[in-house]
Amino acid sequence: MDQTLLKIIRLYKASFNIKLFLLLRNLHLSYNRVESLVPRNGLIIDLGCGYGLFPNLLAYKSPERNIIGIELSKRKIKYADVGFTNTEFVNEDIQQLEIVDCDTIVLVHVLHHLPSFESQEKLLMECYEKLRKGARIIVVEIDLRPLCKFWFTKFIDHVLYFGDKFYFRNQEQTRELLSKTGYRAVNSFPFHEYSMLSHFVCTGIK
Repeated sequence: MDQTLLKIIRLYKASFNIKLFLLLRNLHLSYNRVESLVPRNGLIIDLGCGYGLFPNLLAYKSPERNIIGIELSKRKIKYADVGFTNTEFVNEDIQQLEIVDCDTIVLVHVLHHLPSFESQEKLLMECYEKLRKGARIIVVEIDLRPLCKFWFTKFIDHVLYFGDKFYFRNQEQTRELLSKTGYRAVNSFPFHEYSMLSHFVCTGIK
């Protein structure tokens, strides 16, 4: 595992179980690879940031970034601030939040947790309206292929979020949605080569 992530995880004033969760989460989704897609400066908003591991990584890798992490769960967000001066964490519902103008918006495993396909469209439109001209959206989501990885991913989600309903879109559907919303230079690619889960990344520019 990258030593940078280990350094950041050690900063967390949290239980062993939470630190282990953060460690395992990075093992199935390389945050460093996602970080390389994010511009080195500007205002970056991470919607649904969980325990704040990715915003903290963004802050550590470039002090010229200013990152706002937004998370609904009070249980998770209370651990997120580990001391970086260029991060801010907000306990809000991303579906109700008034997003400020920014240079990059990141959504990592967020869209399929929203309560409907329509709510996904609404959130992406809100993101589009608040991104500055030439700014970027980065979406990390779950693909429906390879099938074995998708079913394993779905099983994990049902265990972690028992009783929730999920709304998955594949790569092509996500590209079409971003294009329909107005994003240009929309691109997507598989992101599951070294993972048991069926990740993909989709990006677009306003």
